[in-house]
Amino acid sequence: MIPVTTRWCLIRPFAIPPGEYVMPYAGSPAMMKGPAYLKKVKAGPATFMAIAPSSVPTMGVQLALWFAYSVWWSGCSRHT
Repeated sequence: MIPVTTRWCLIRPFAIPPGEYVMPYAGSPAMMKGPAYLKKVKAGPATFMAIAPSSVPTMGVQLALWFAYSVWWSGCSRHT
């Protein structure tokens, strides 16, 4: 098995943009019913992958946003 650090070094040159990826990709609901797509799904593997932007995580901002969300939600639930 390839070490994790080596795997990331192999992927970096592709410069995959941040986003959510699904493989195999059908393109439309109609194509998901097609025999070619179903054959790929049955053959596997199926992958759901999220690529995040390269940045240093900022825990303070995330905690502040979570606190604001909690306060907002408690205010909304109080008035129902």
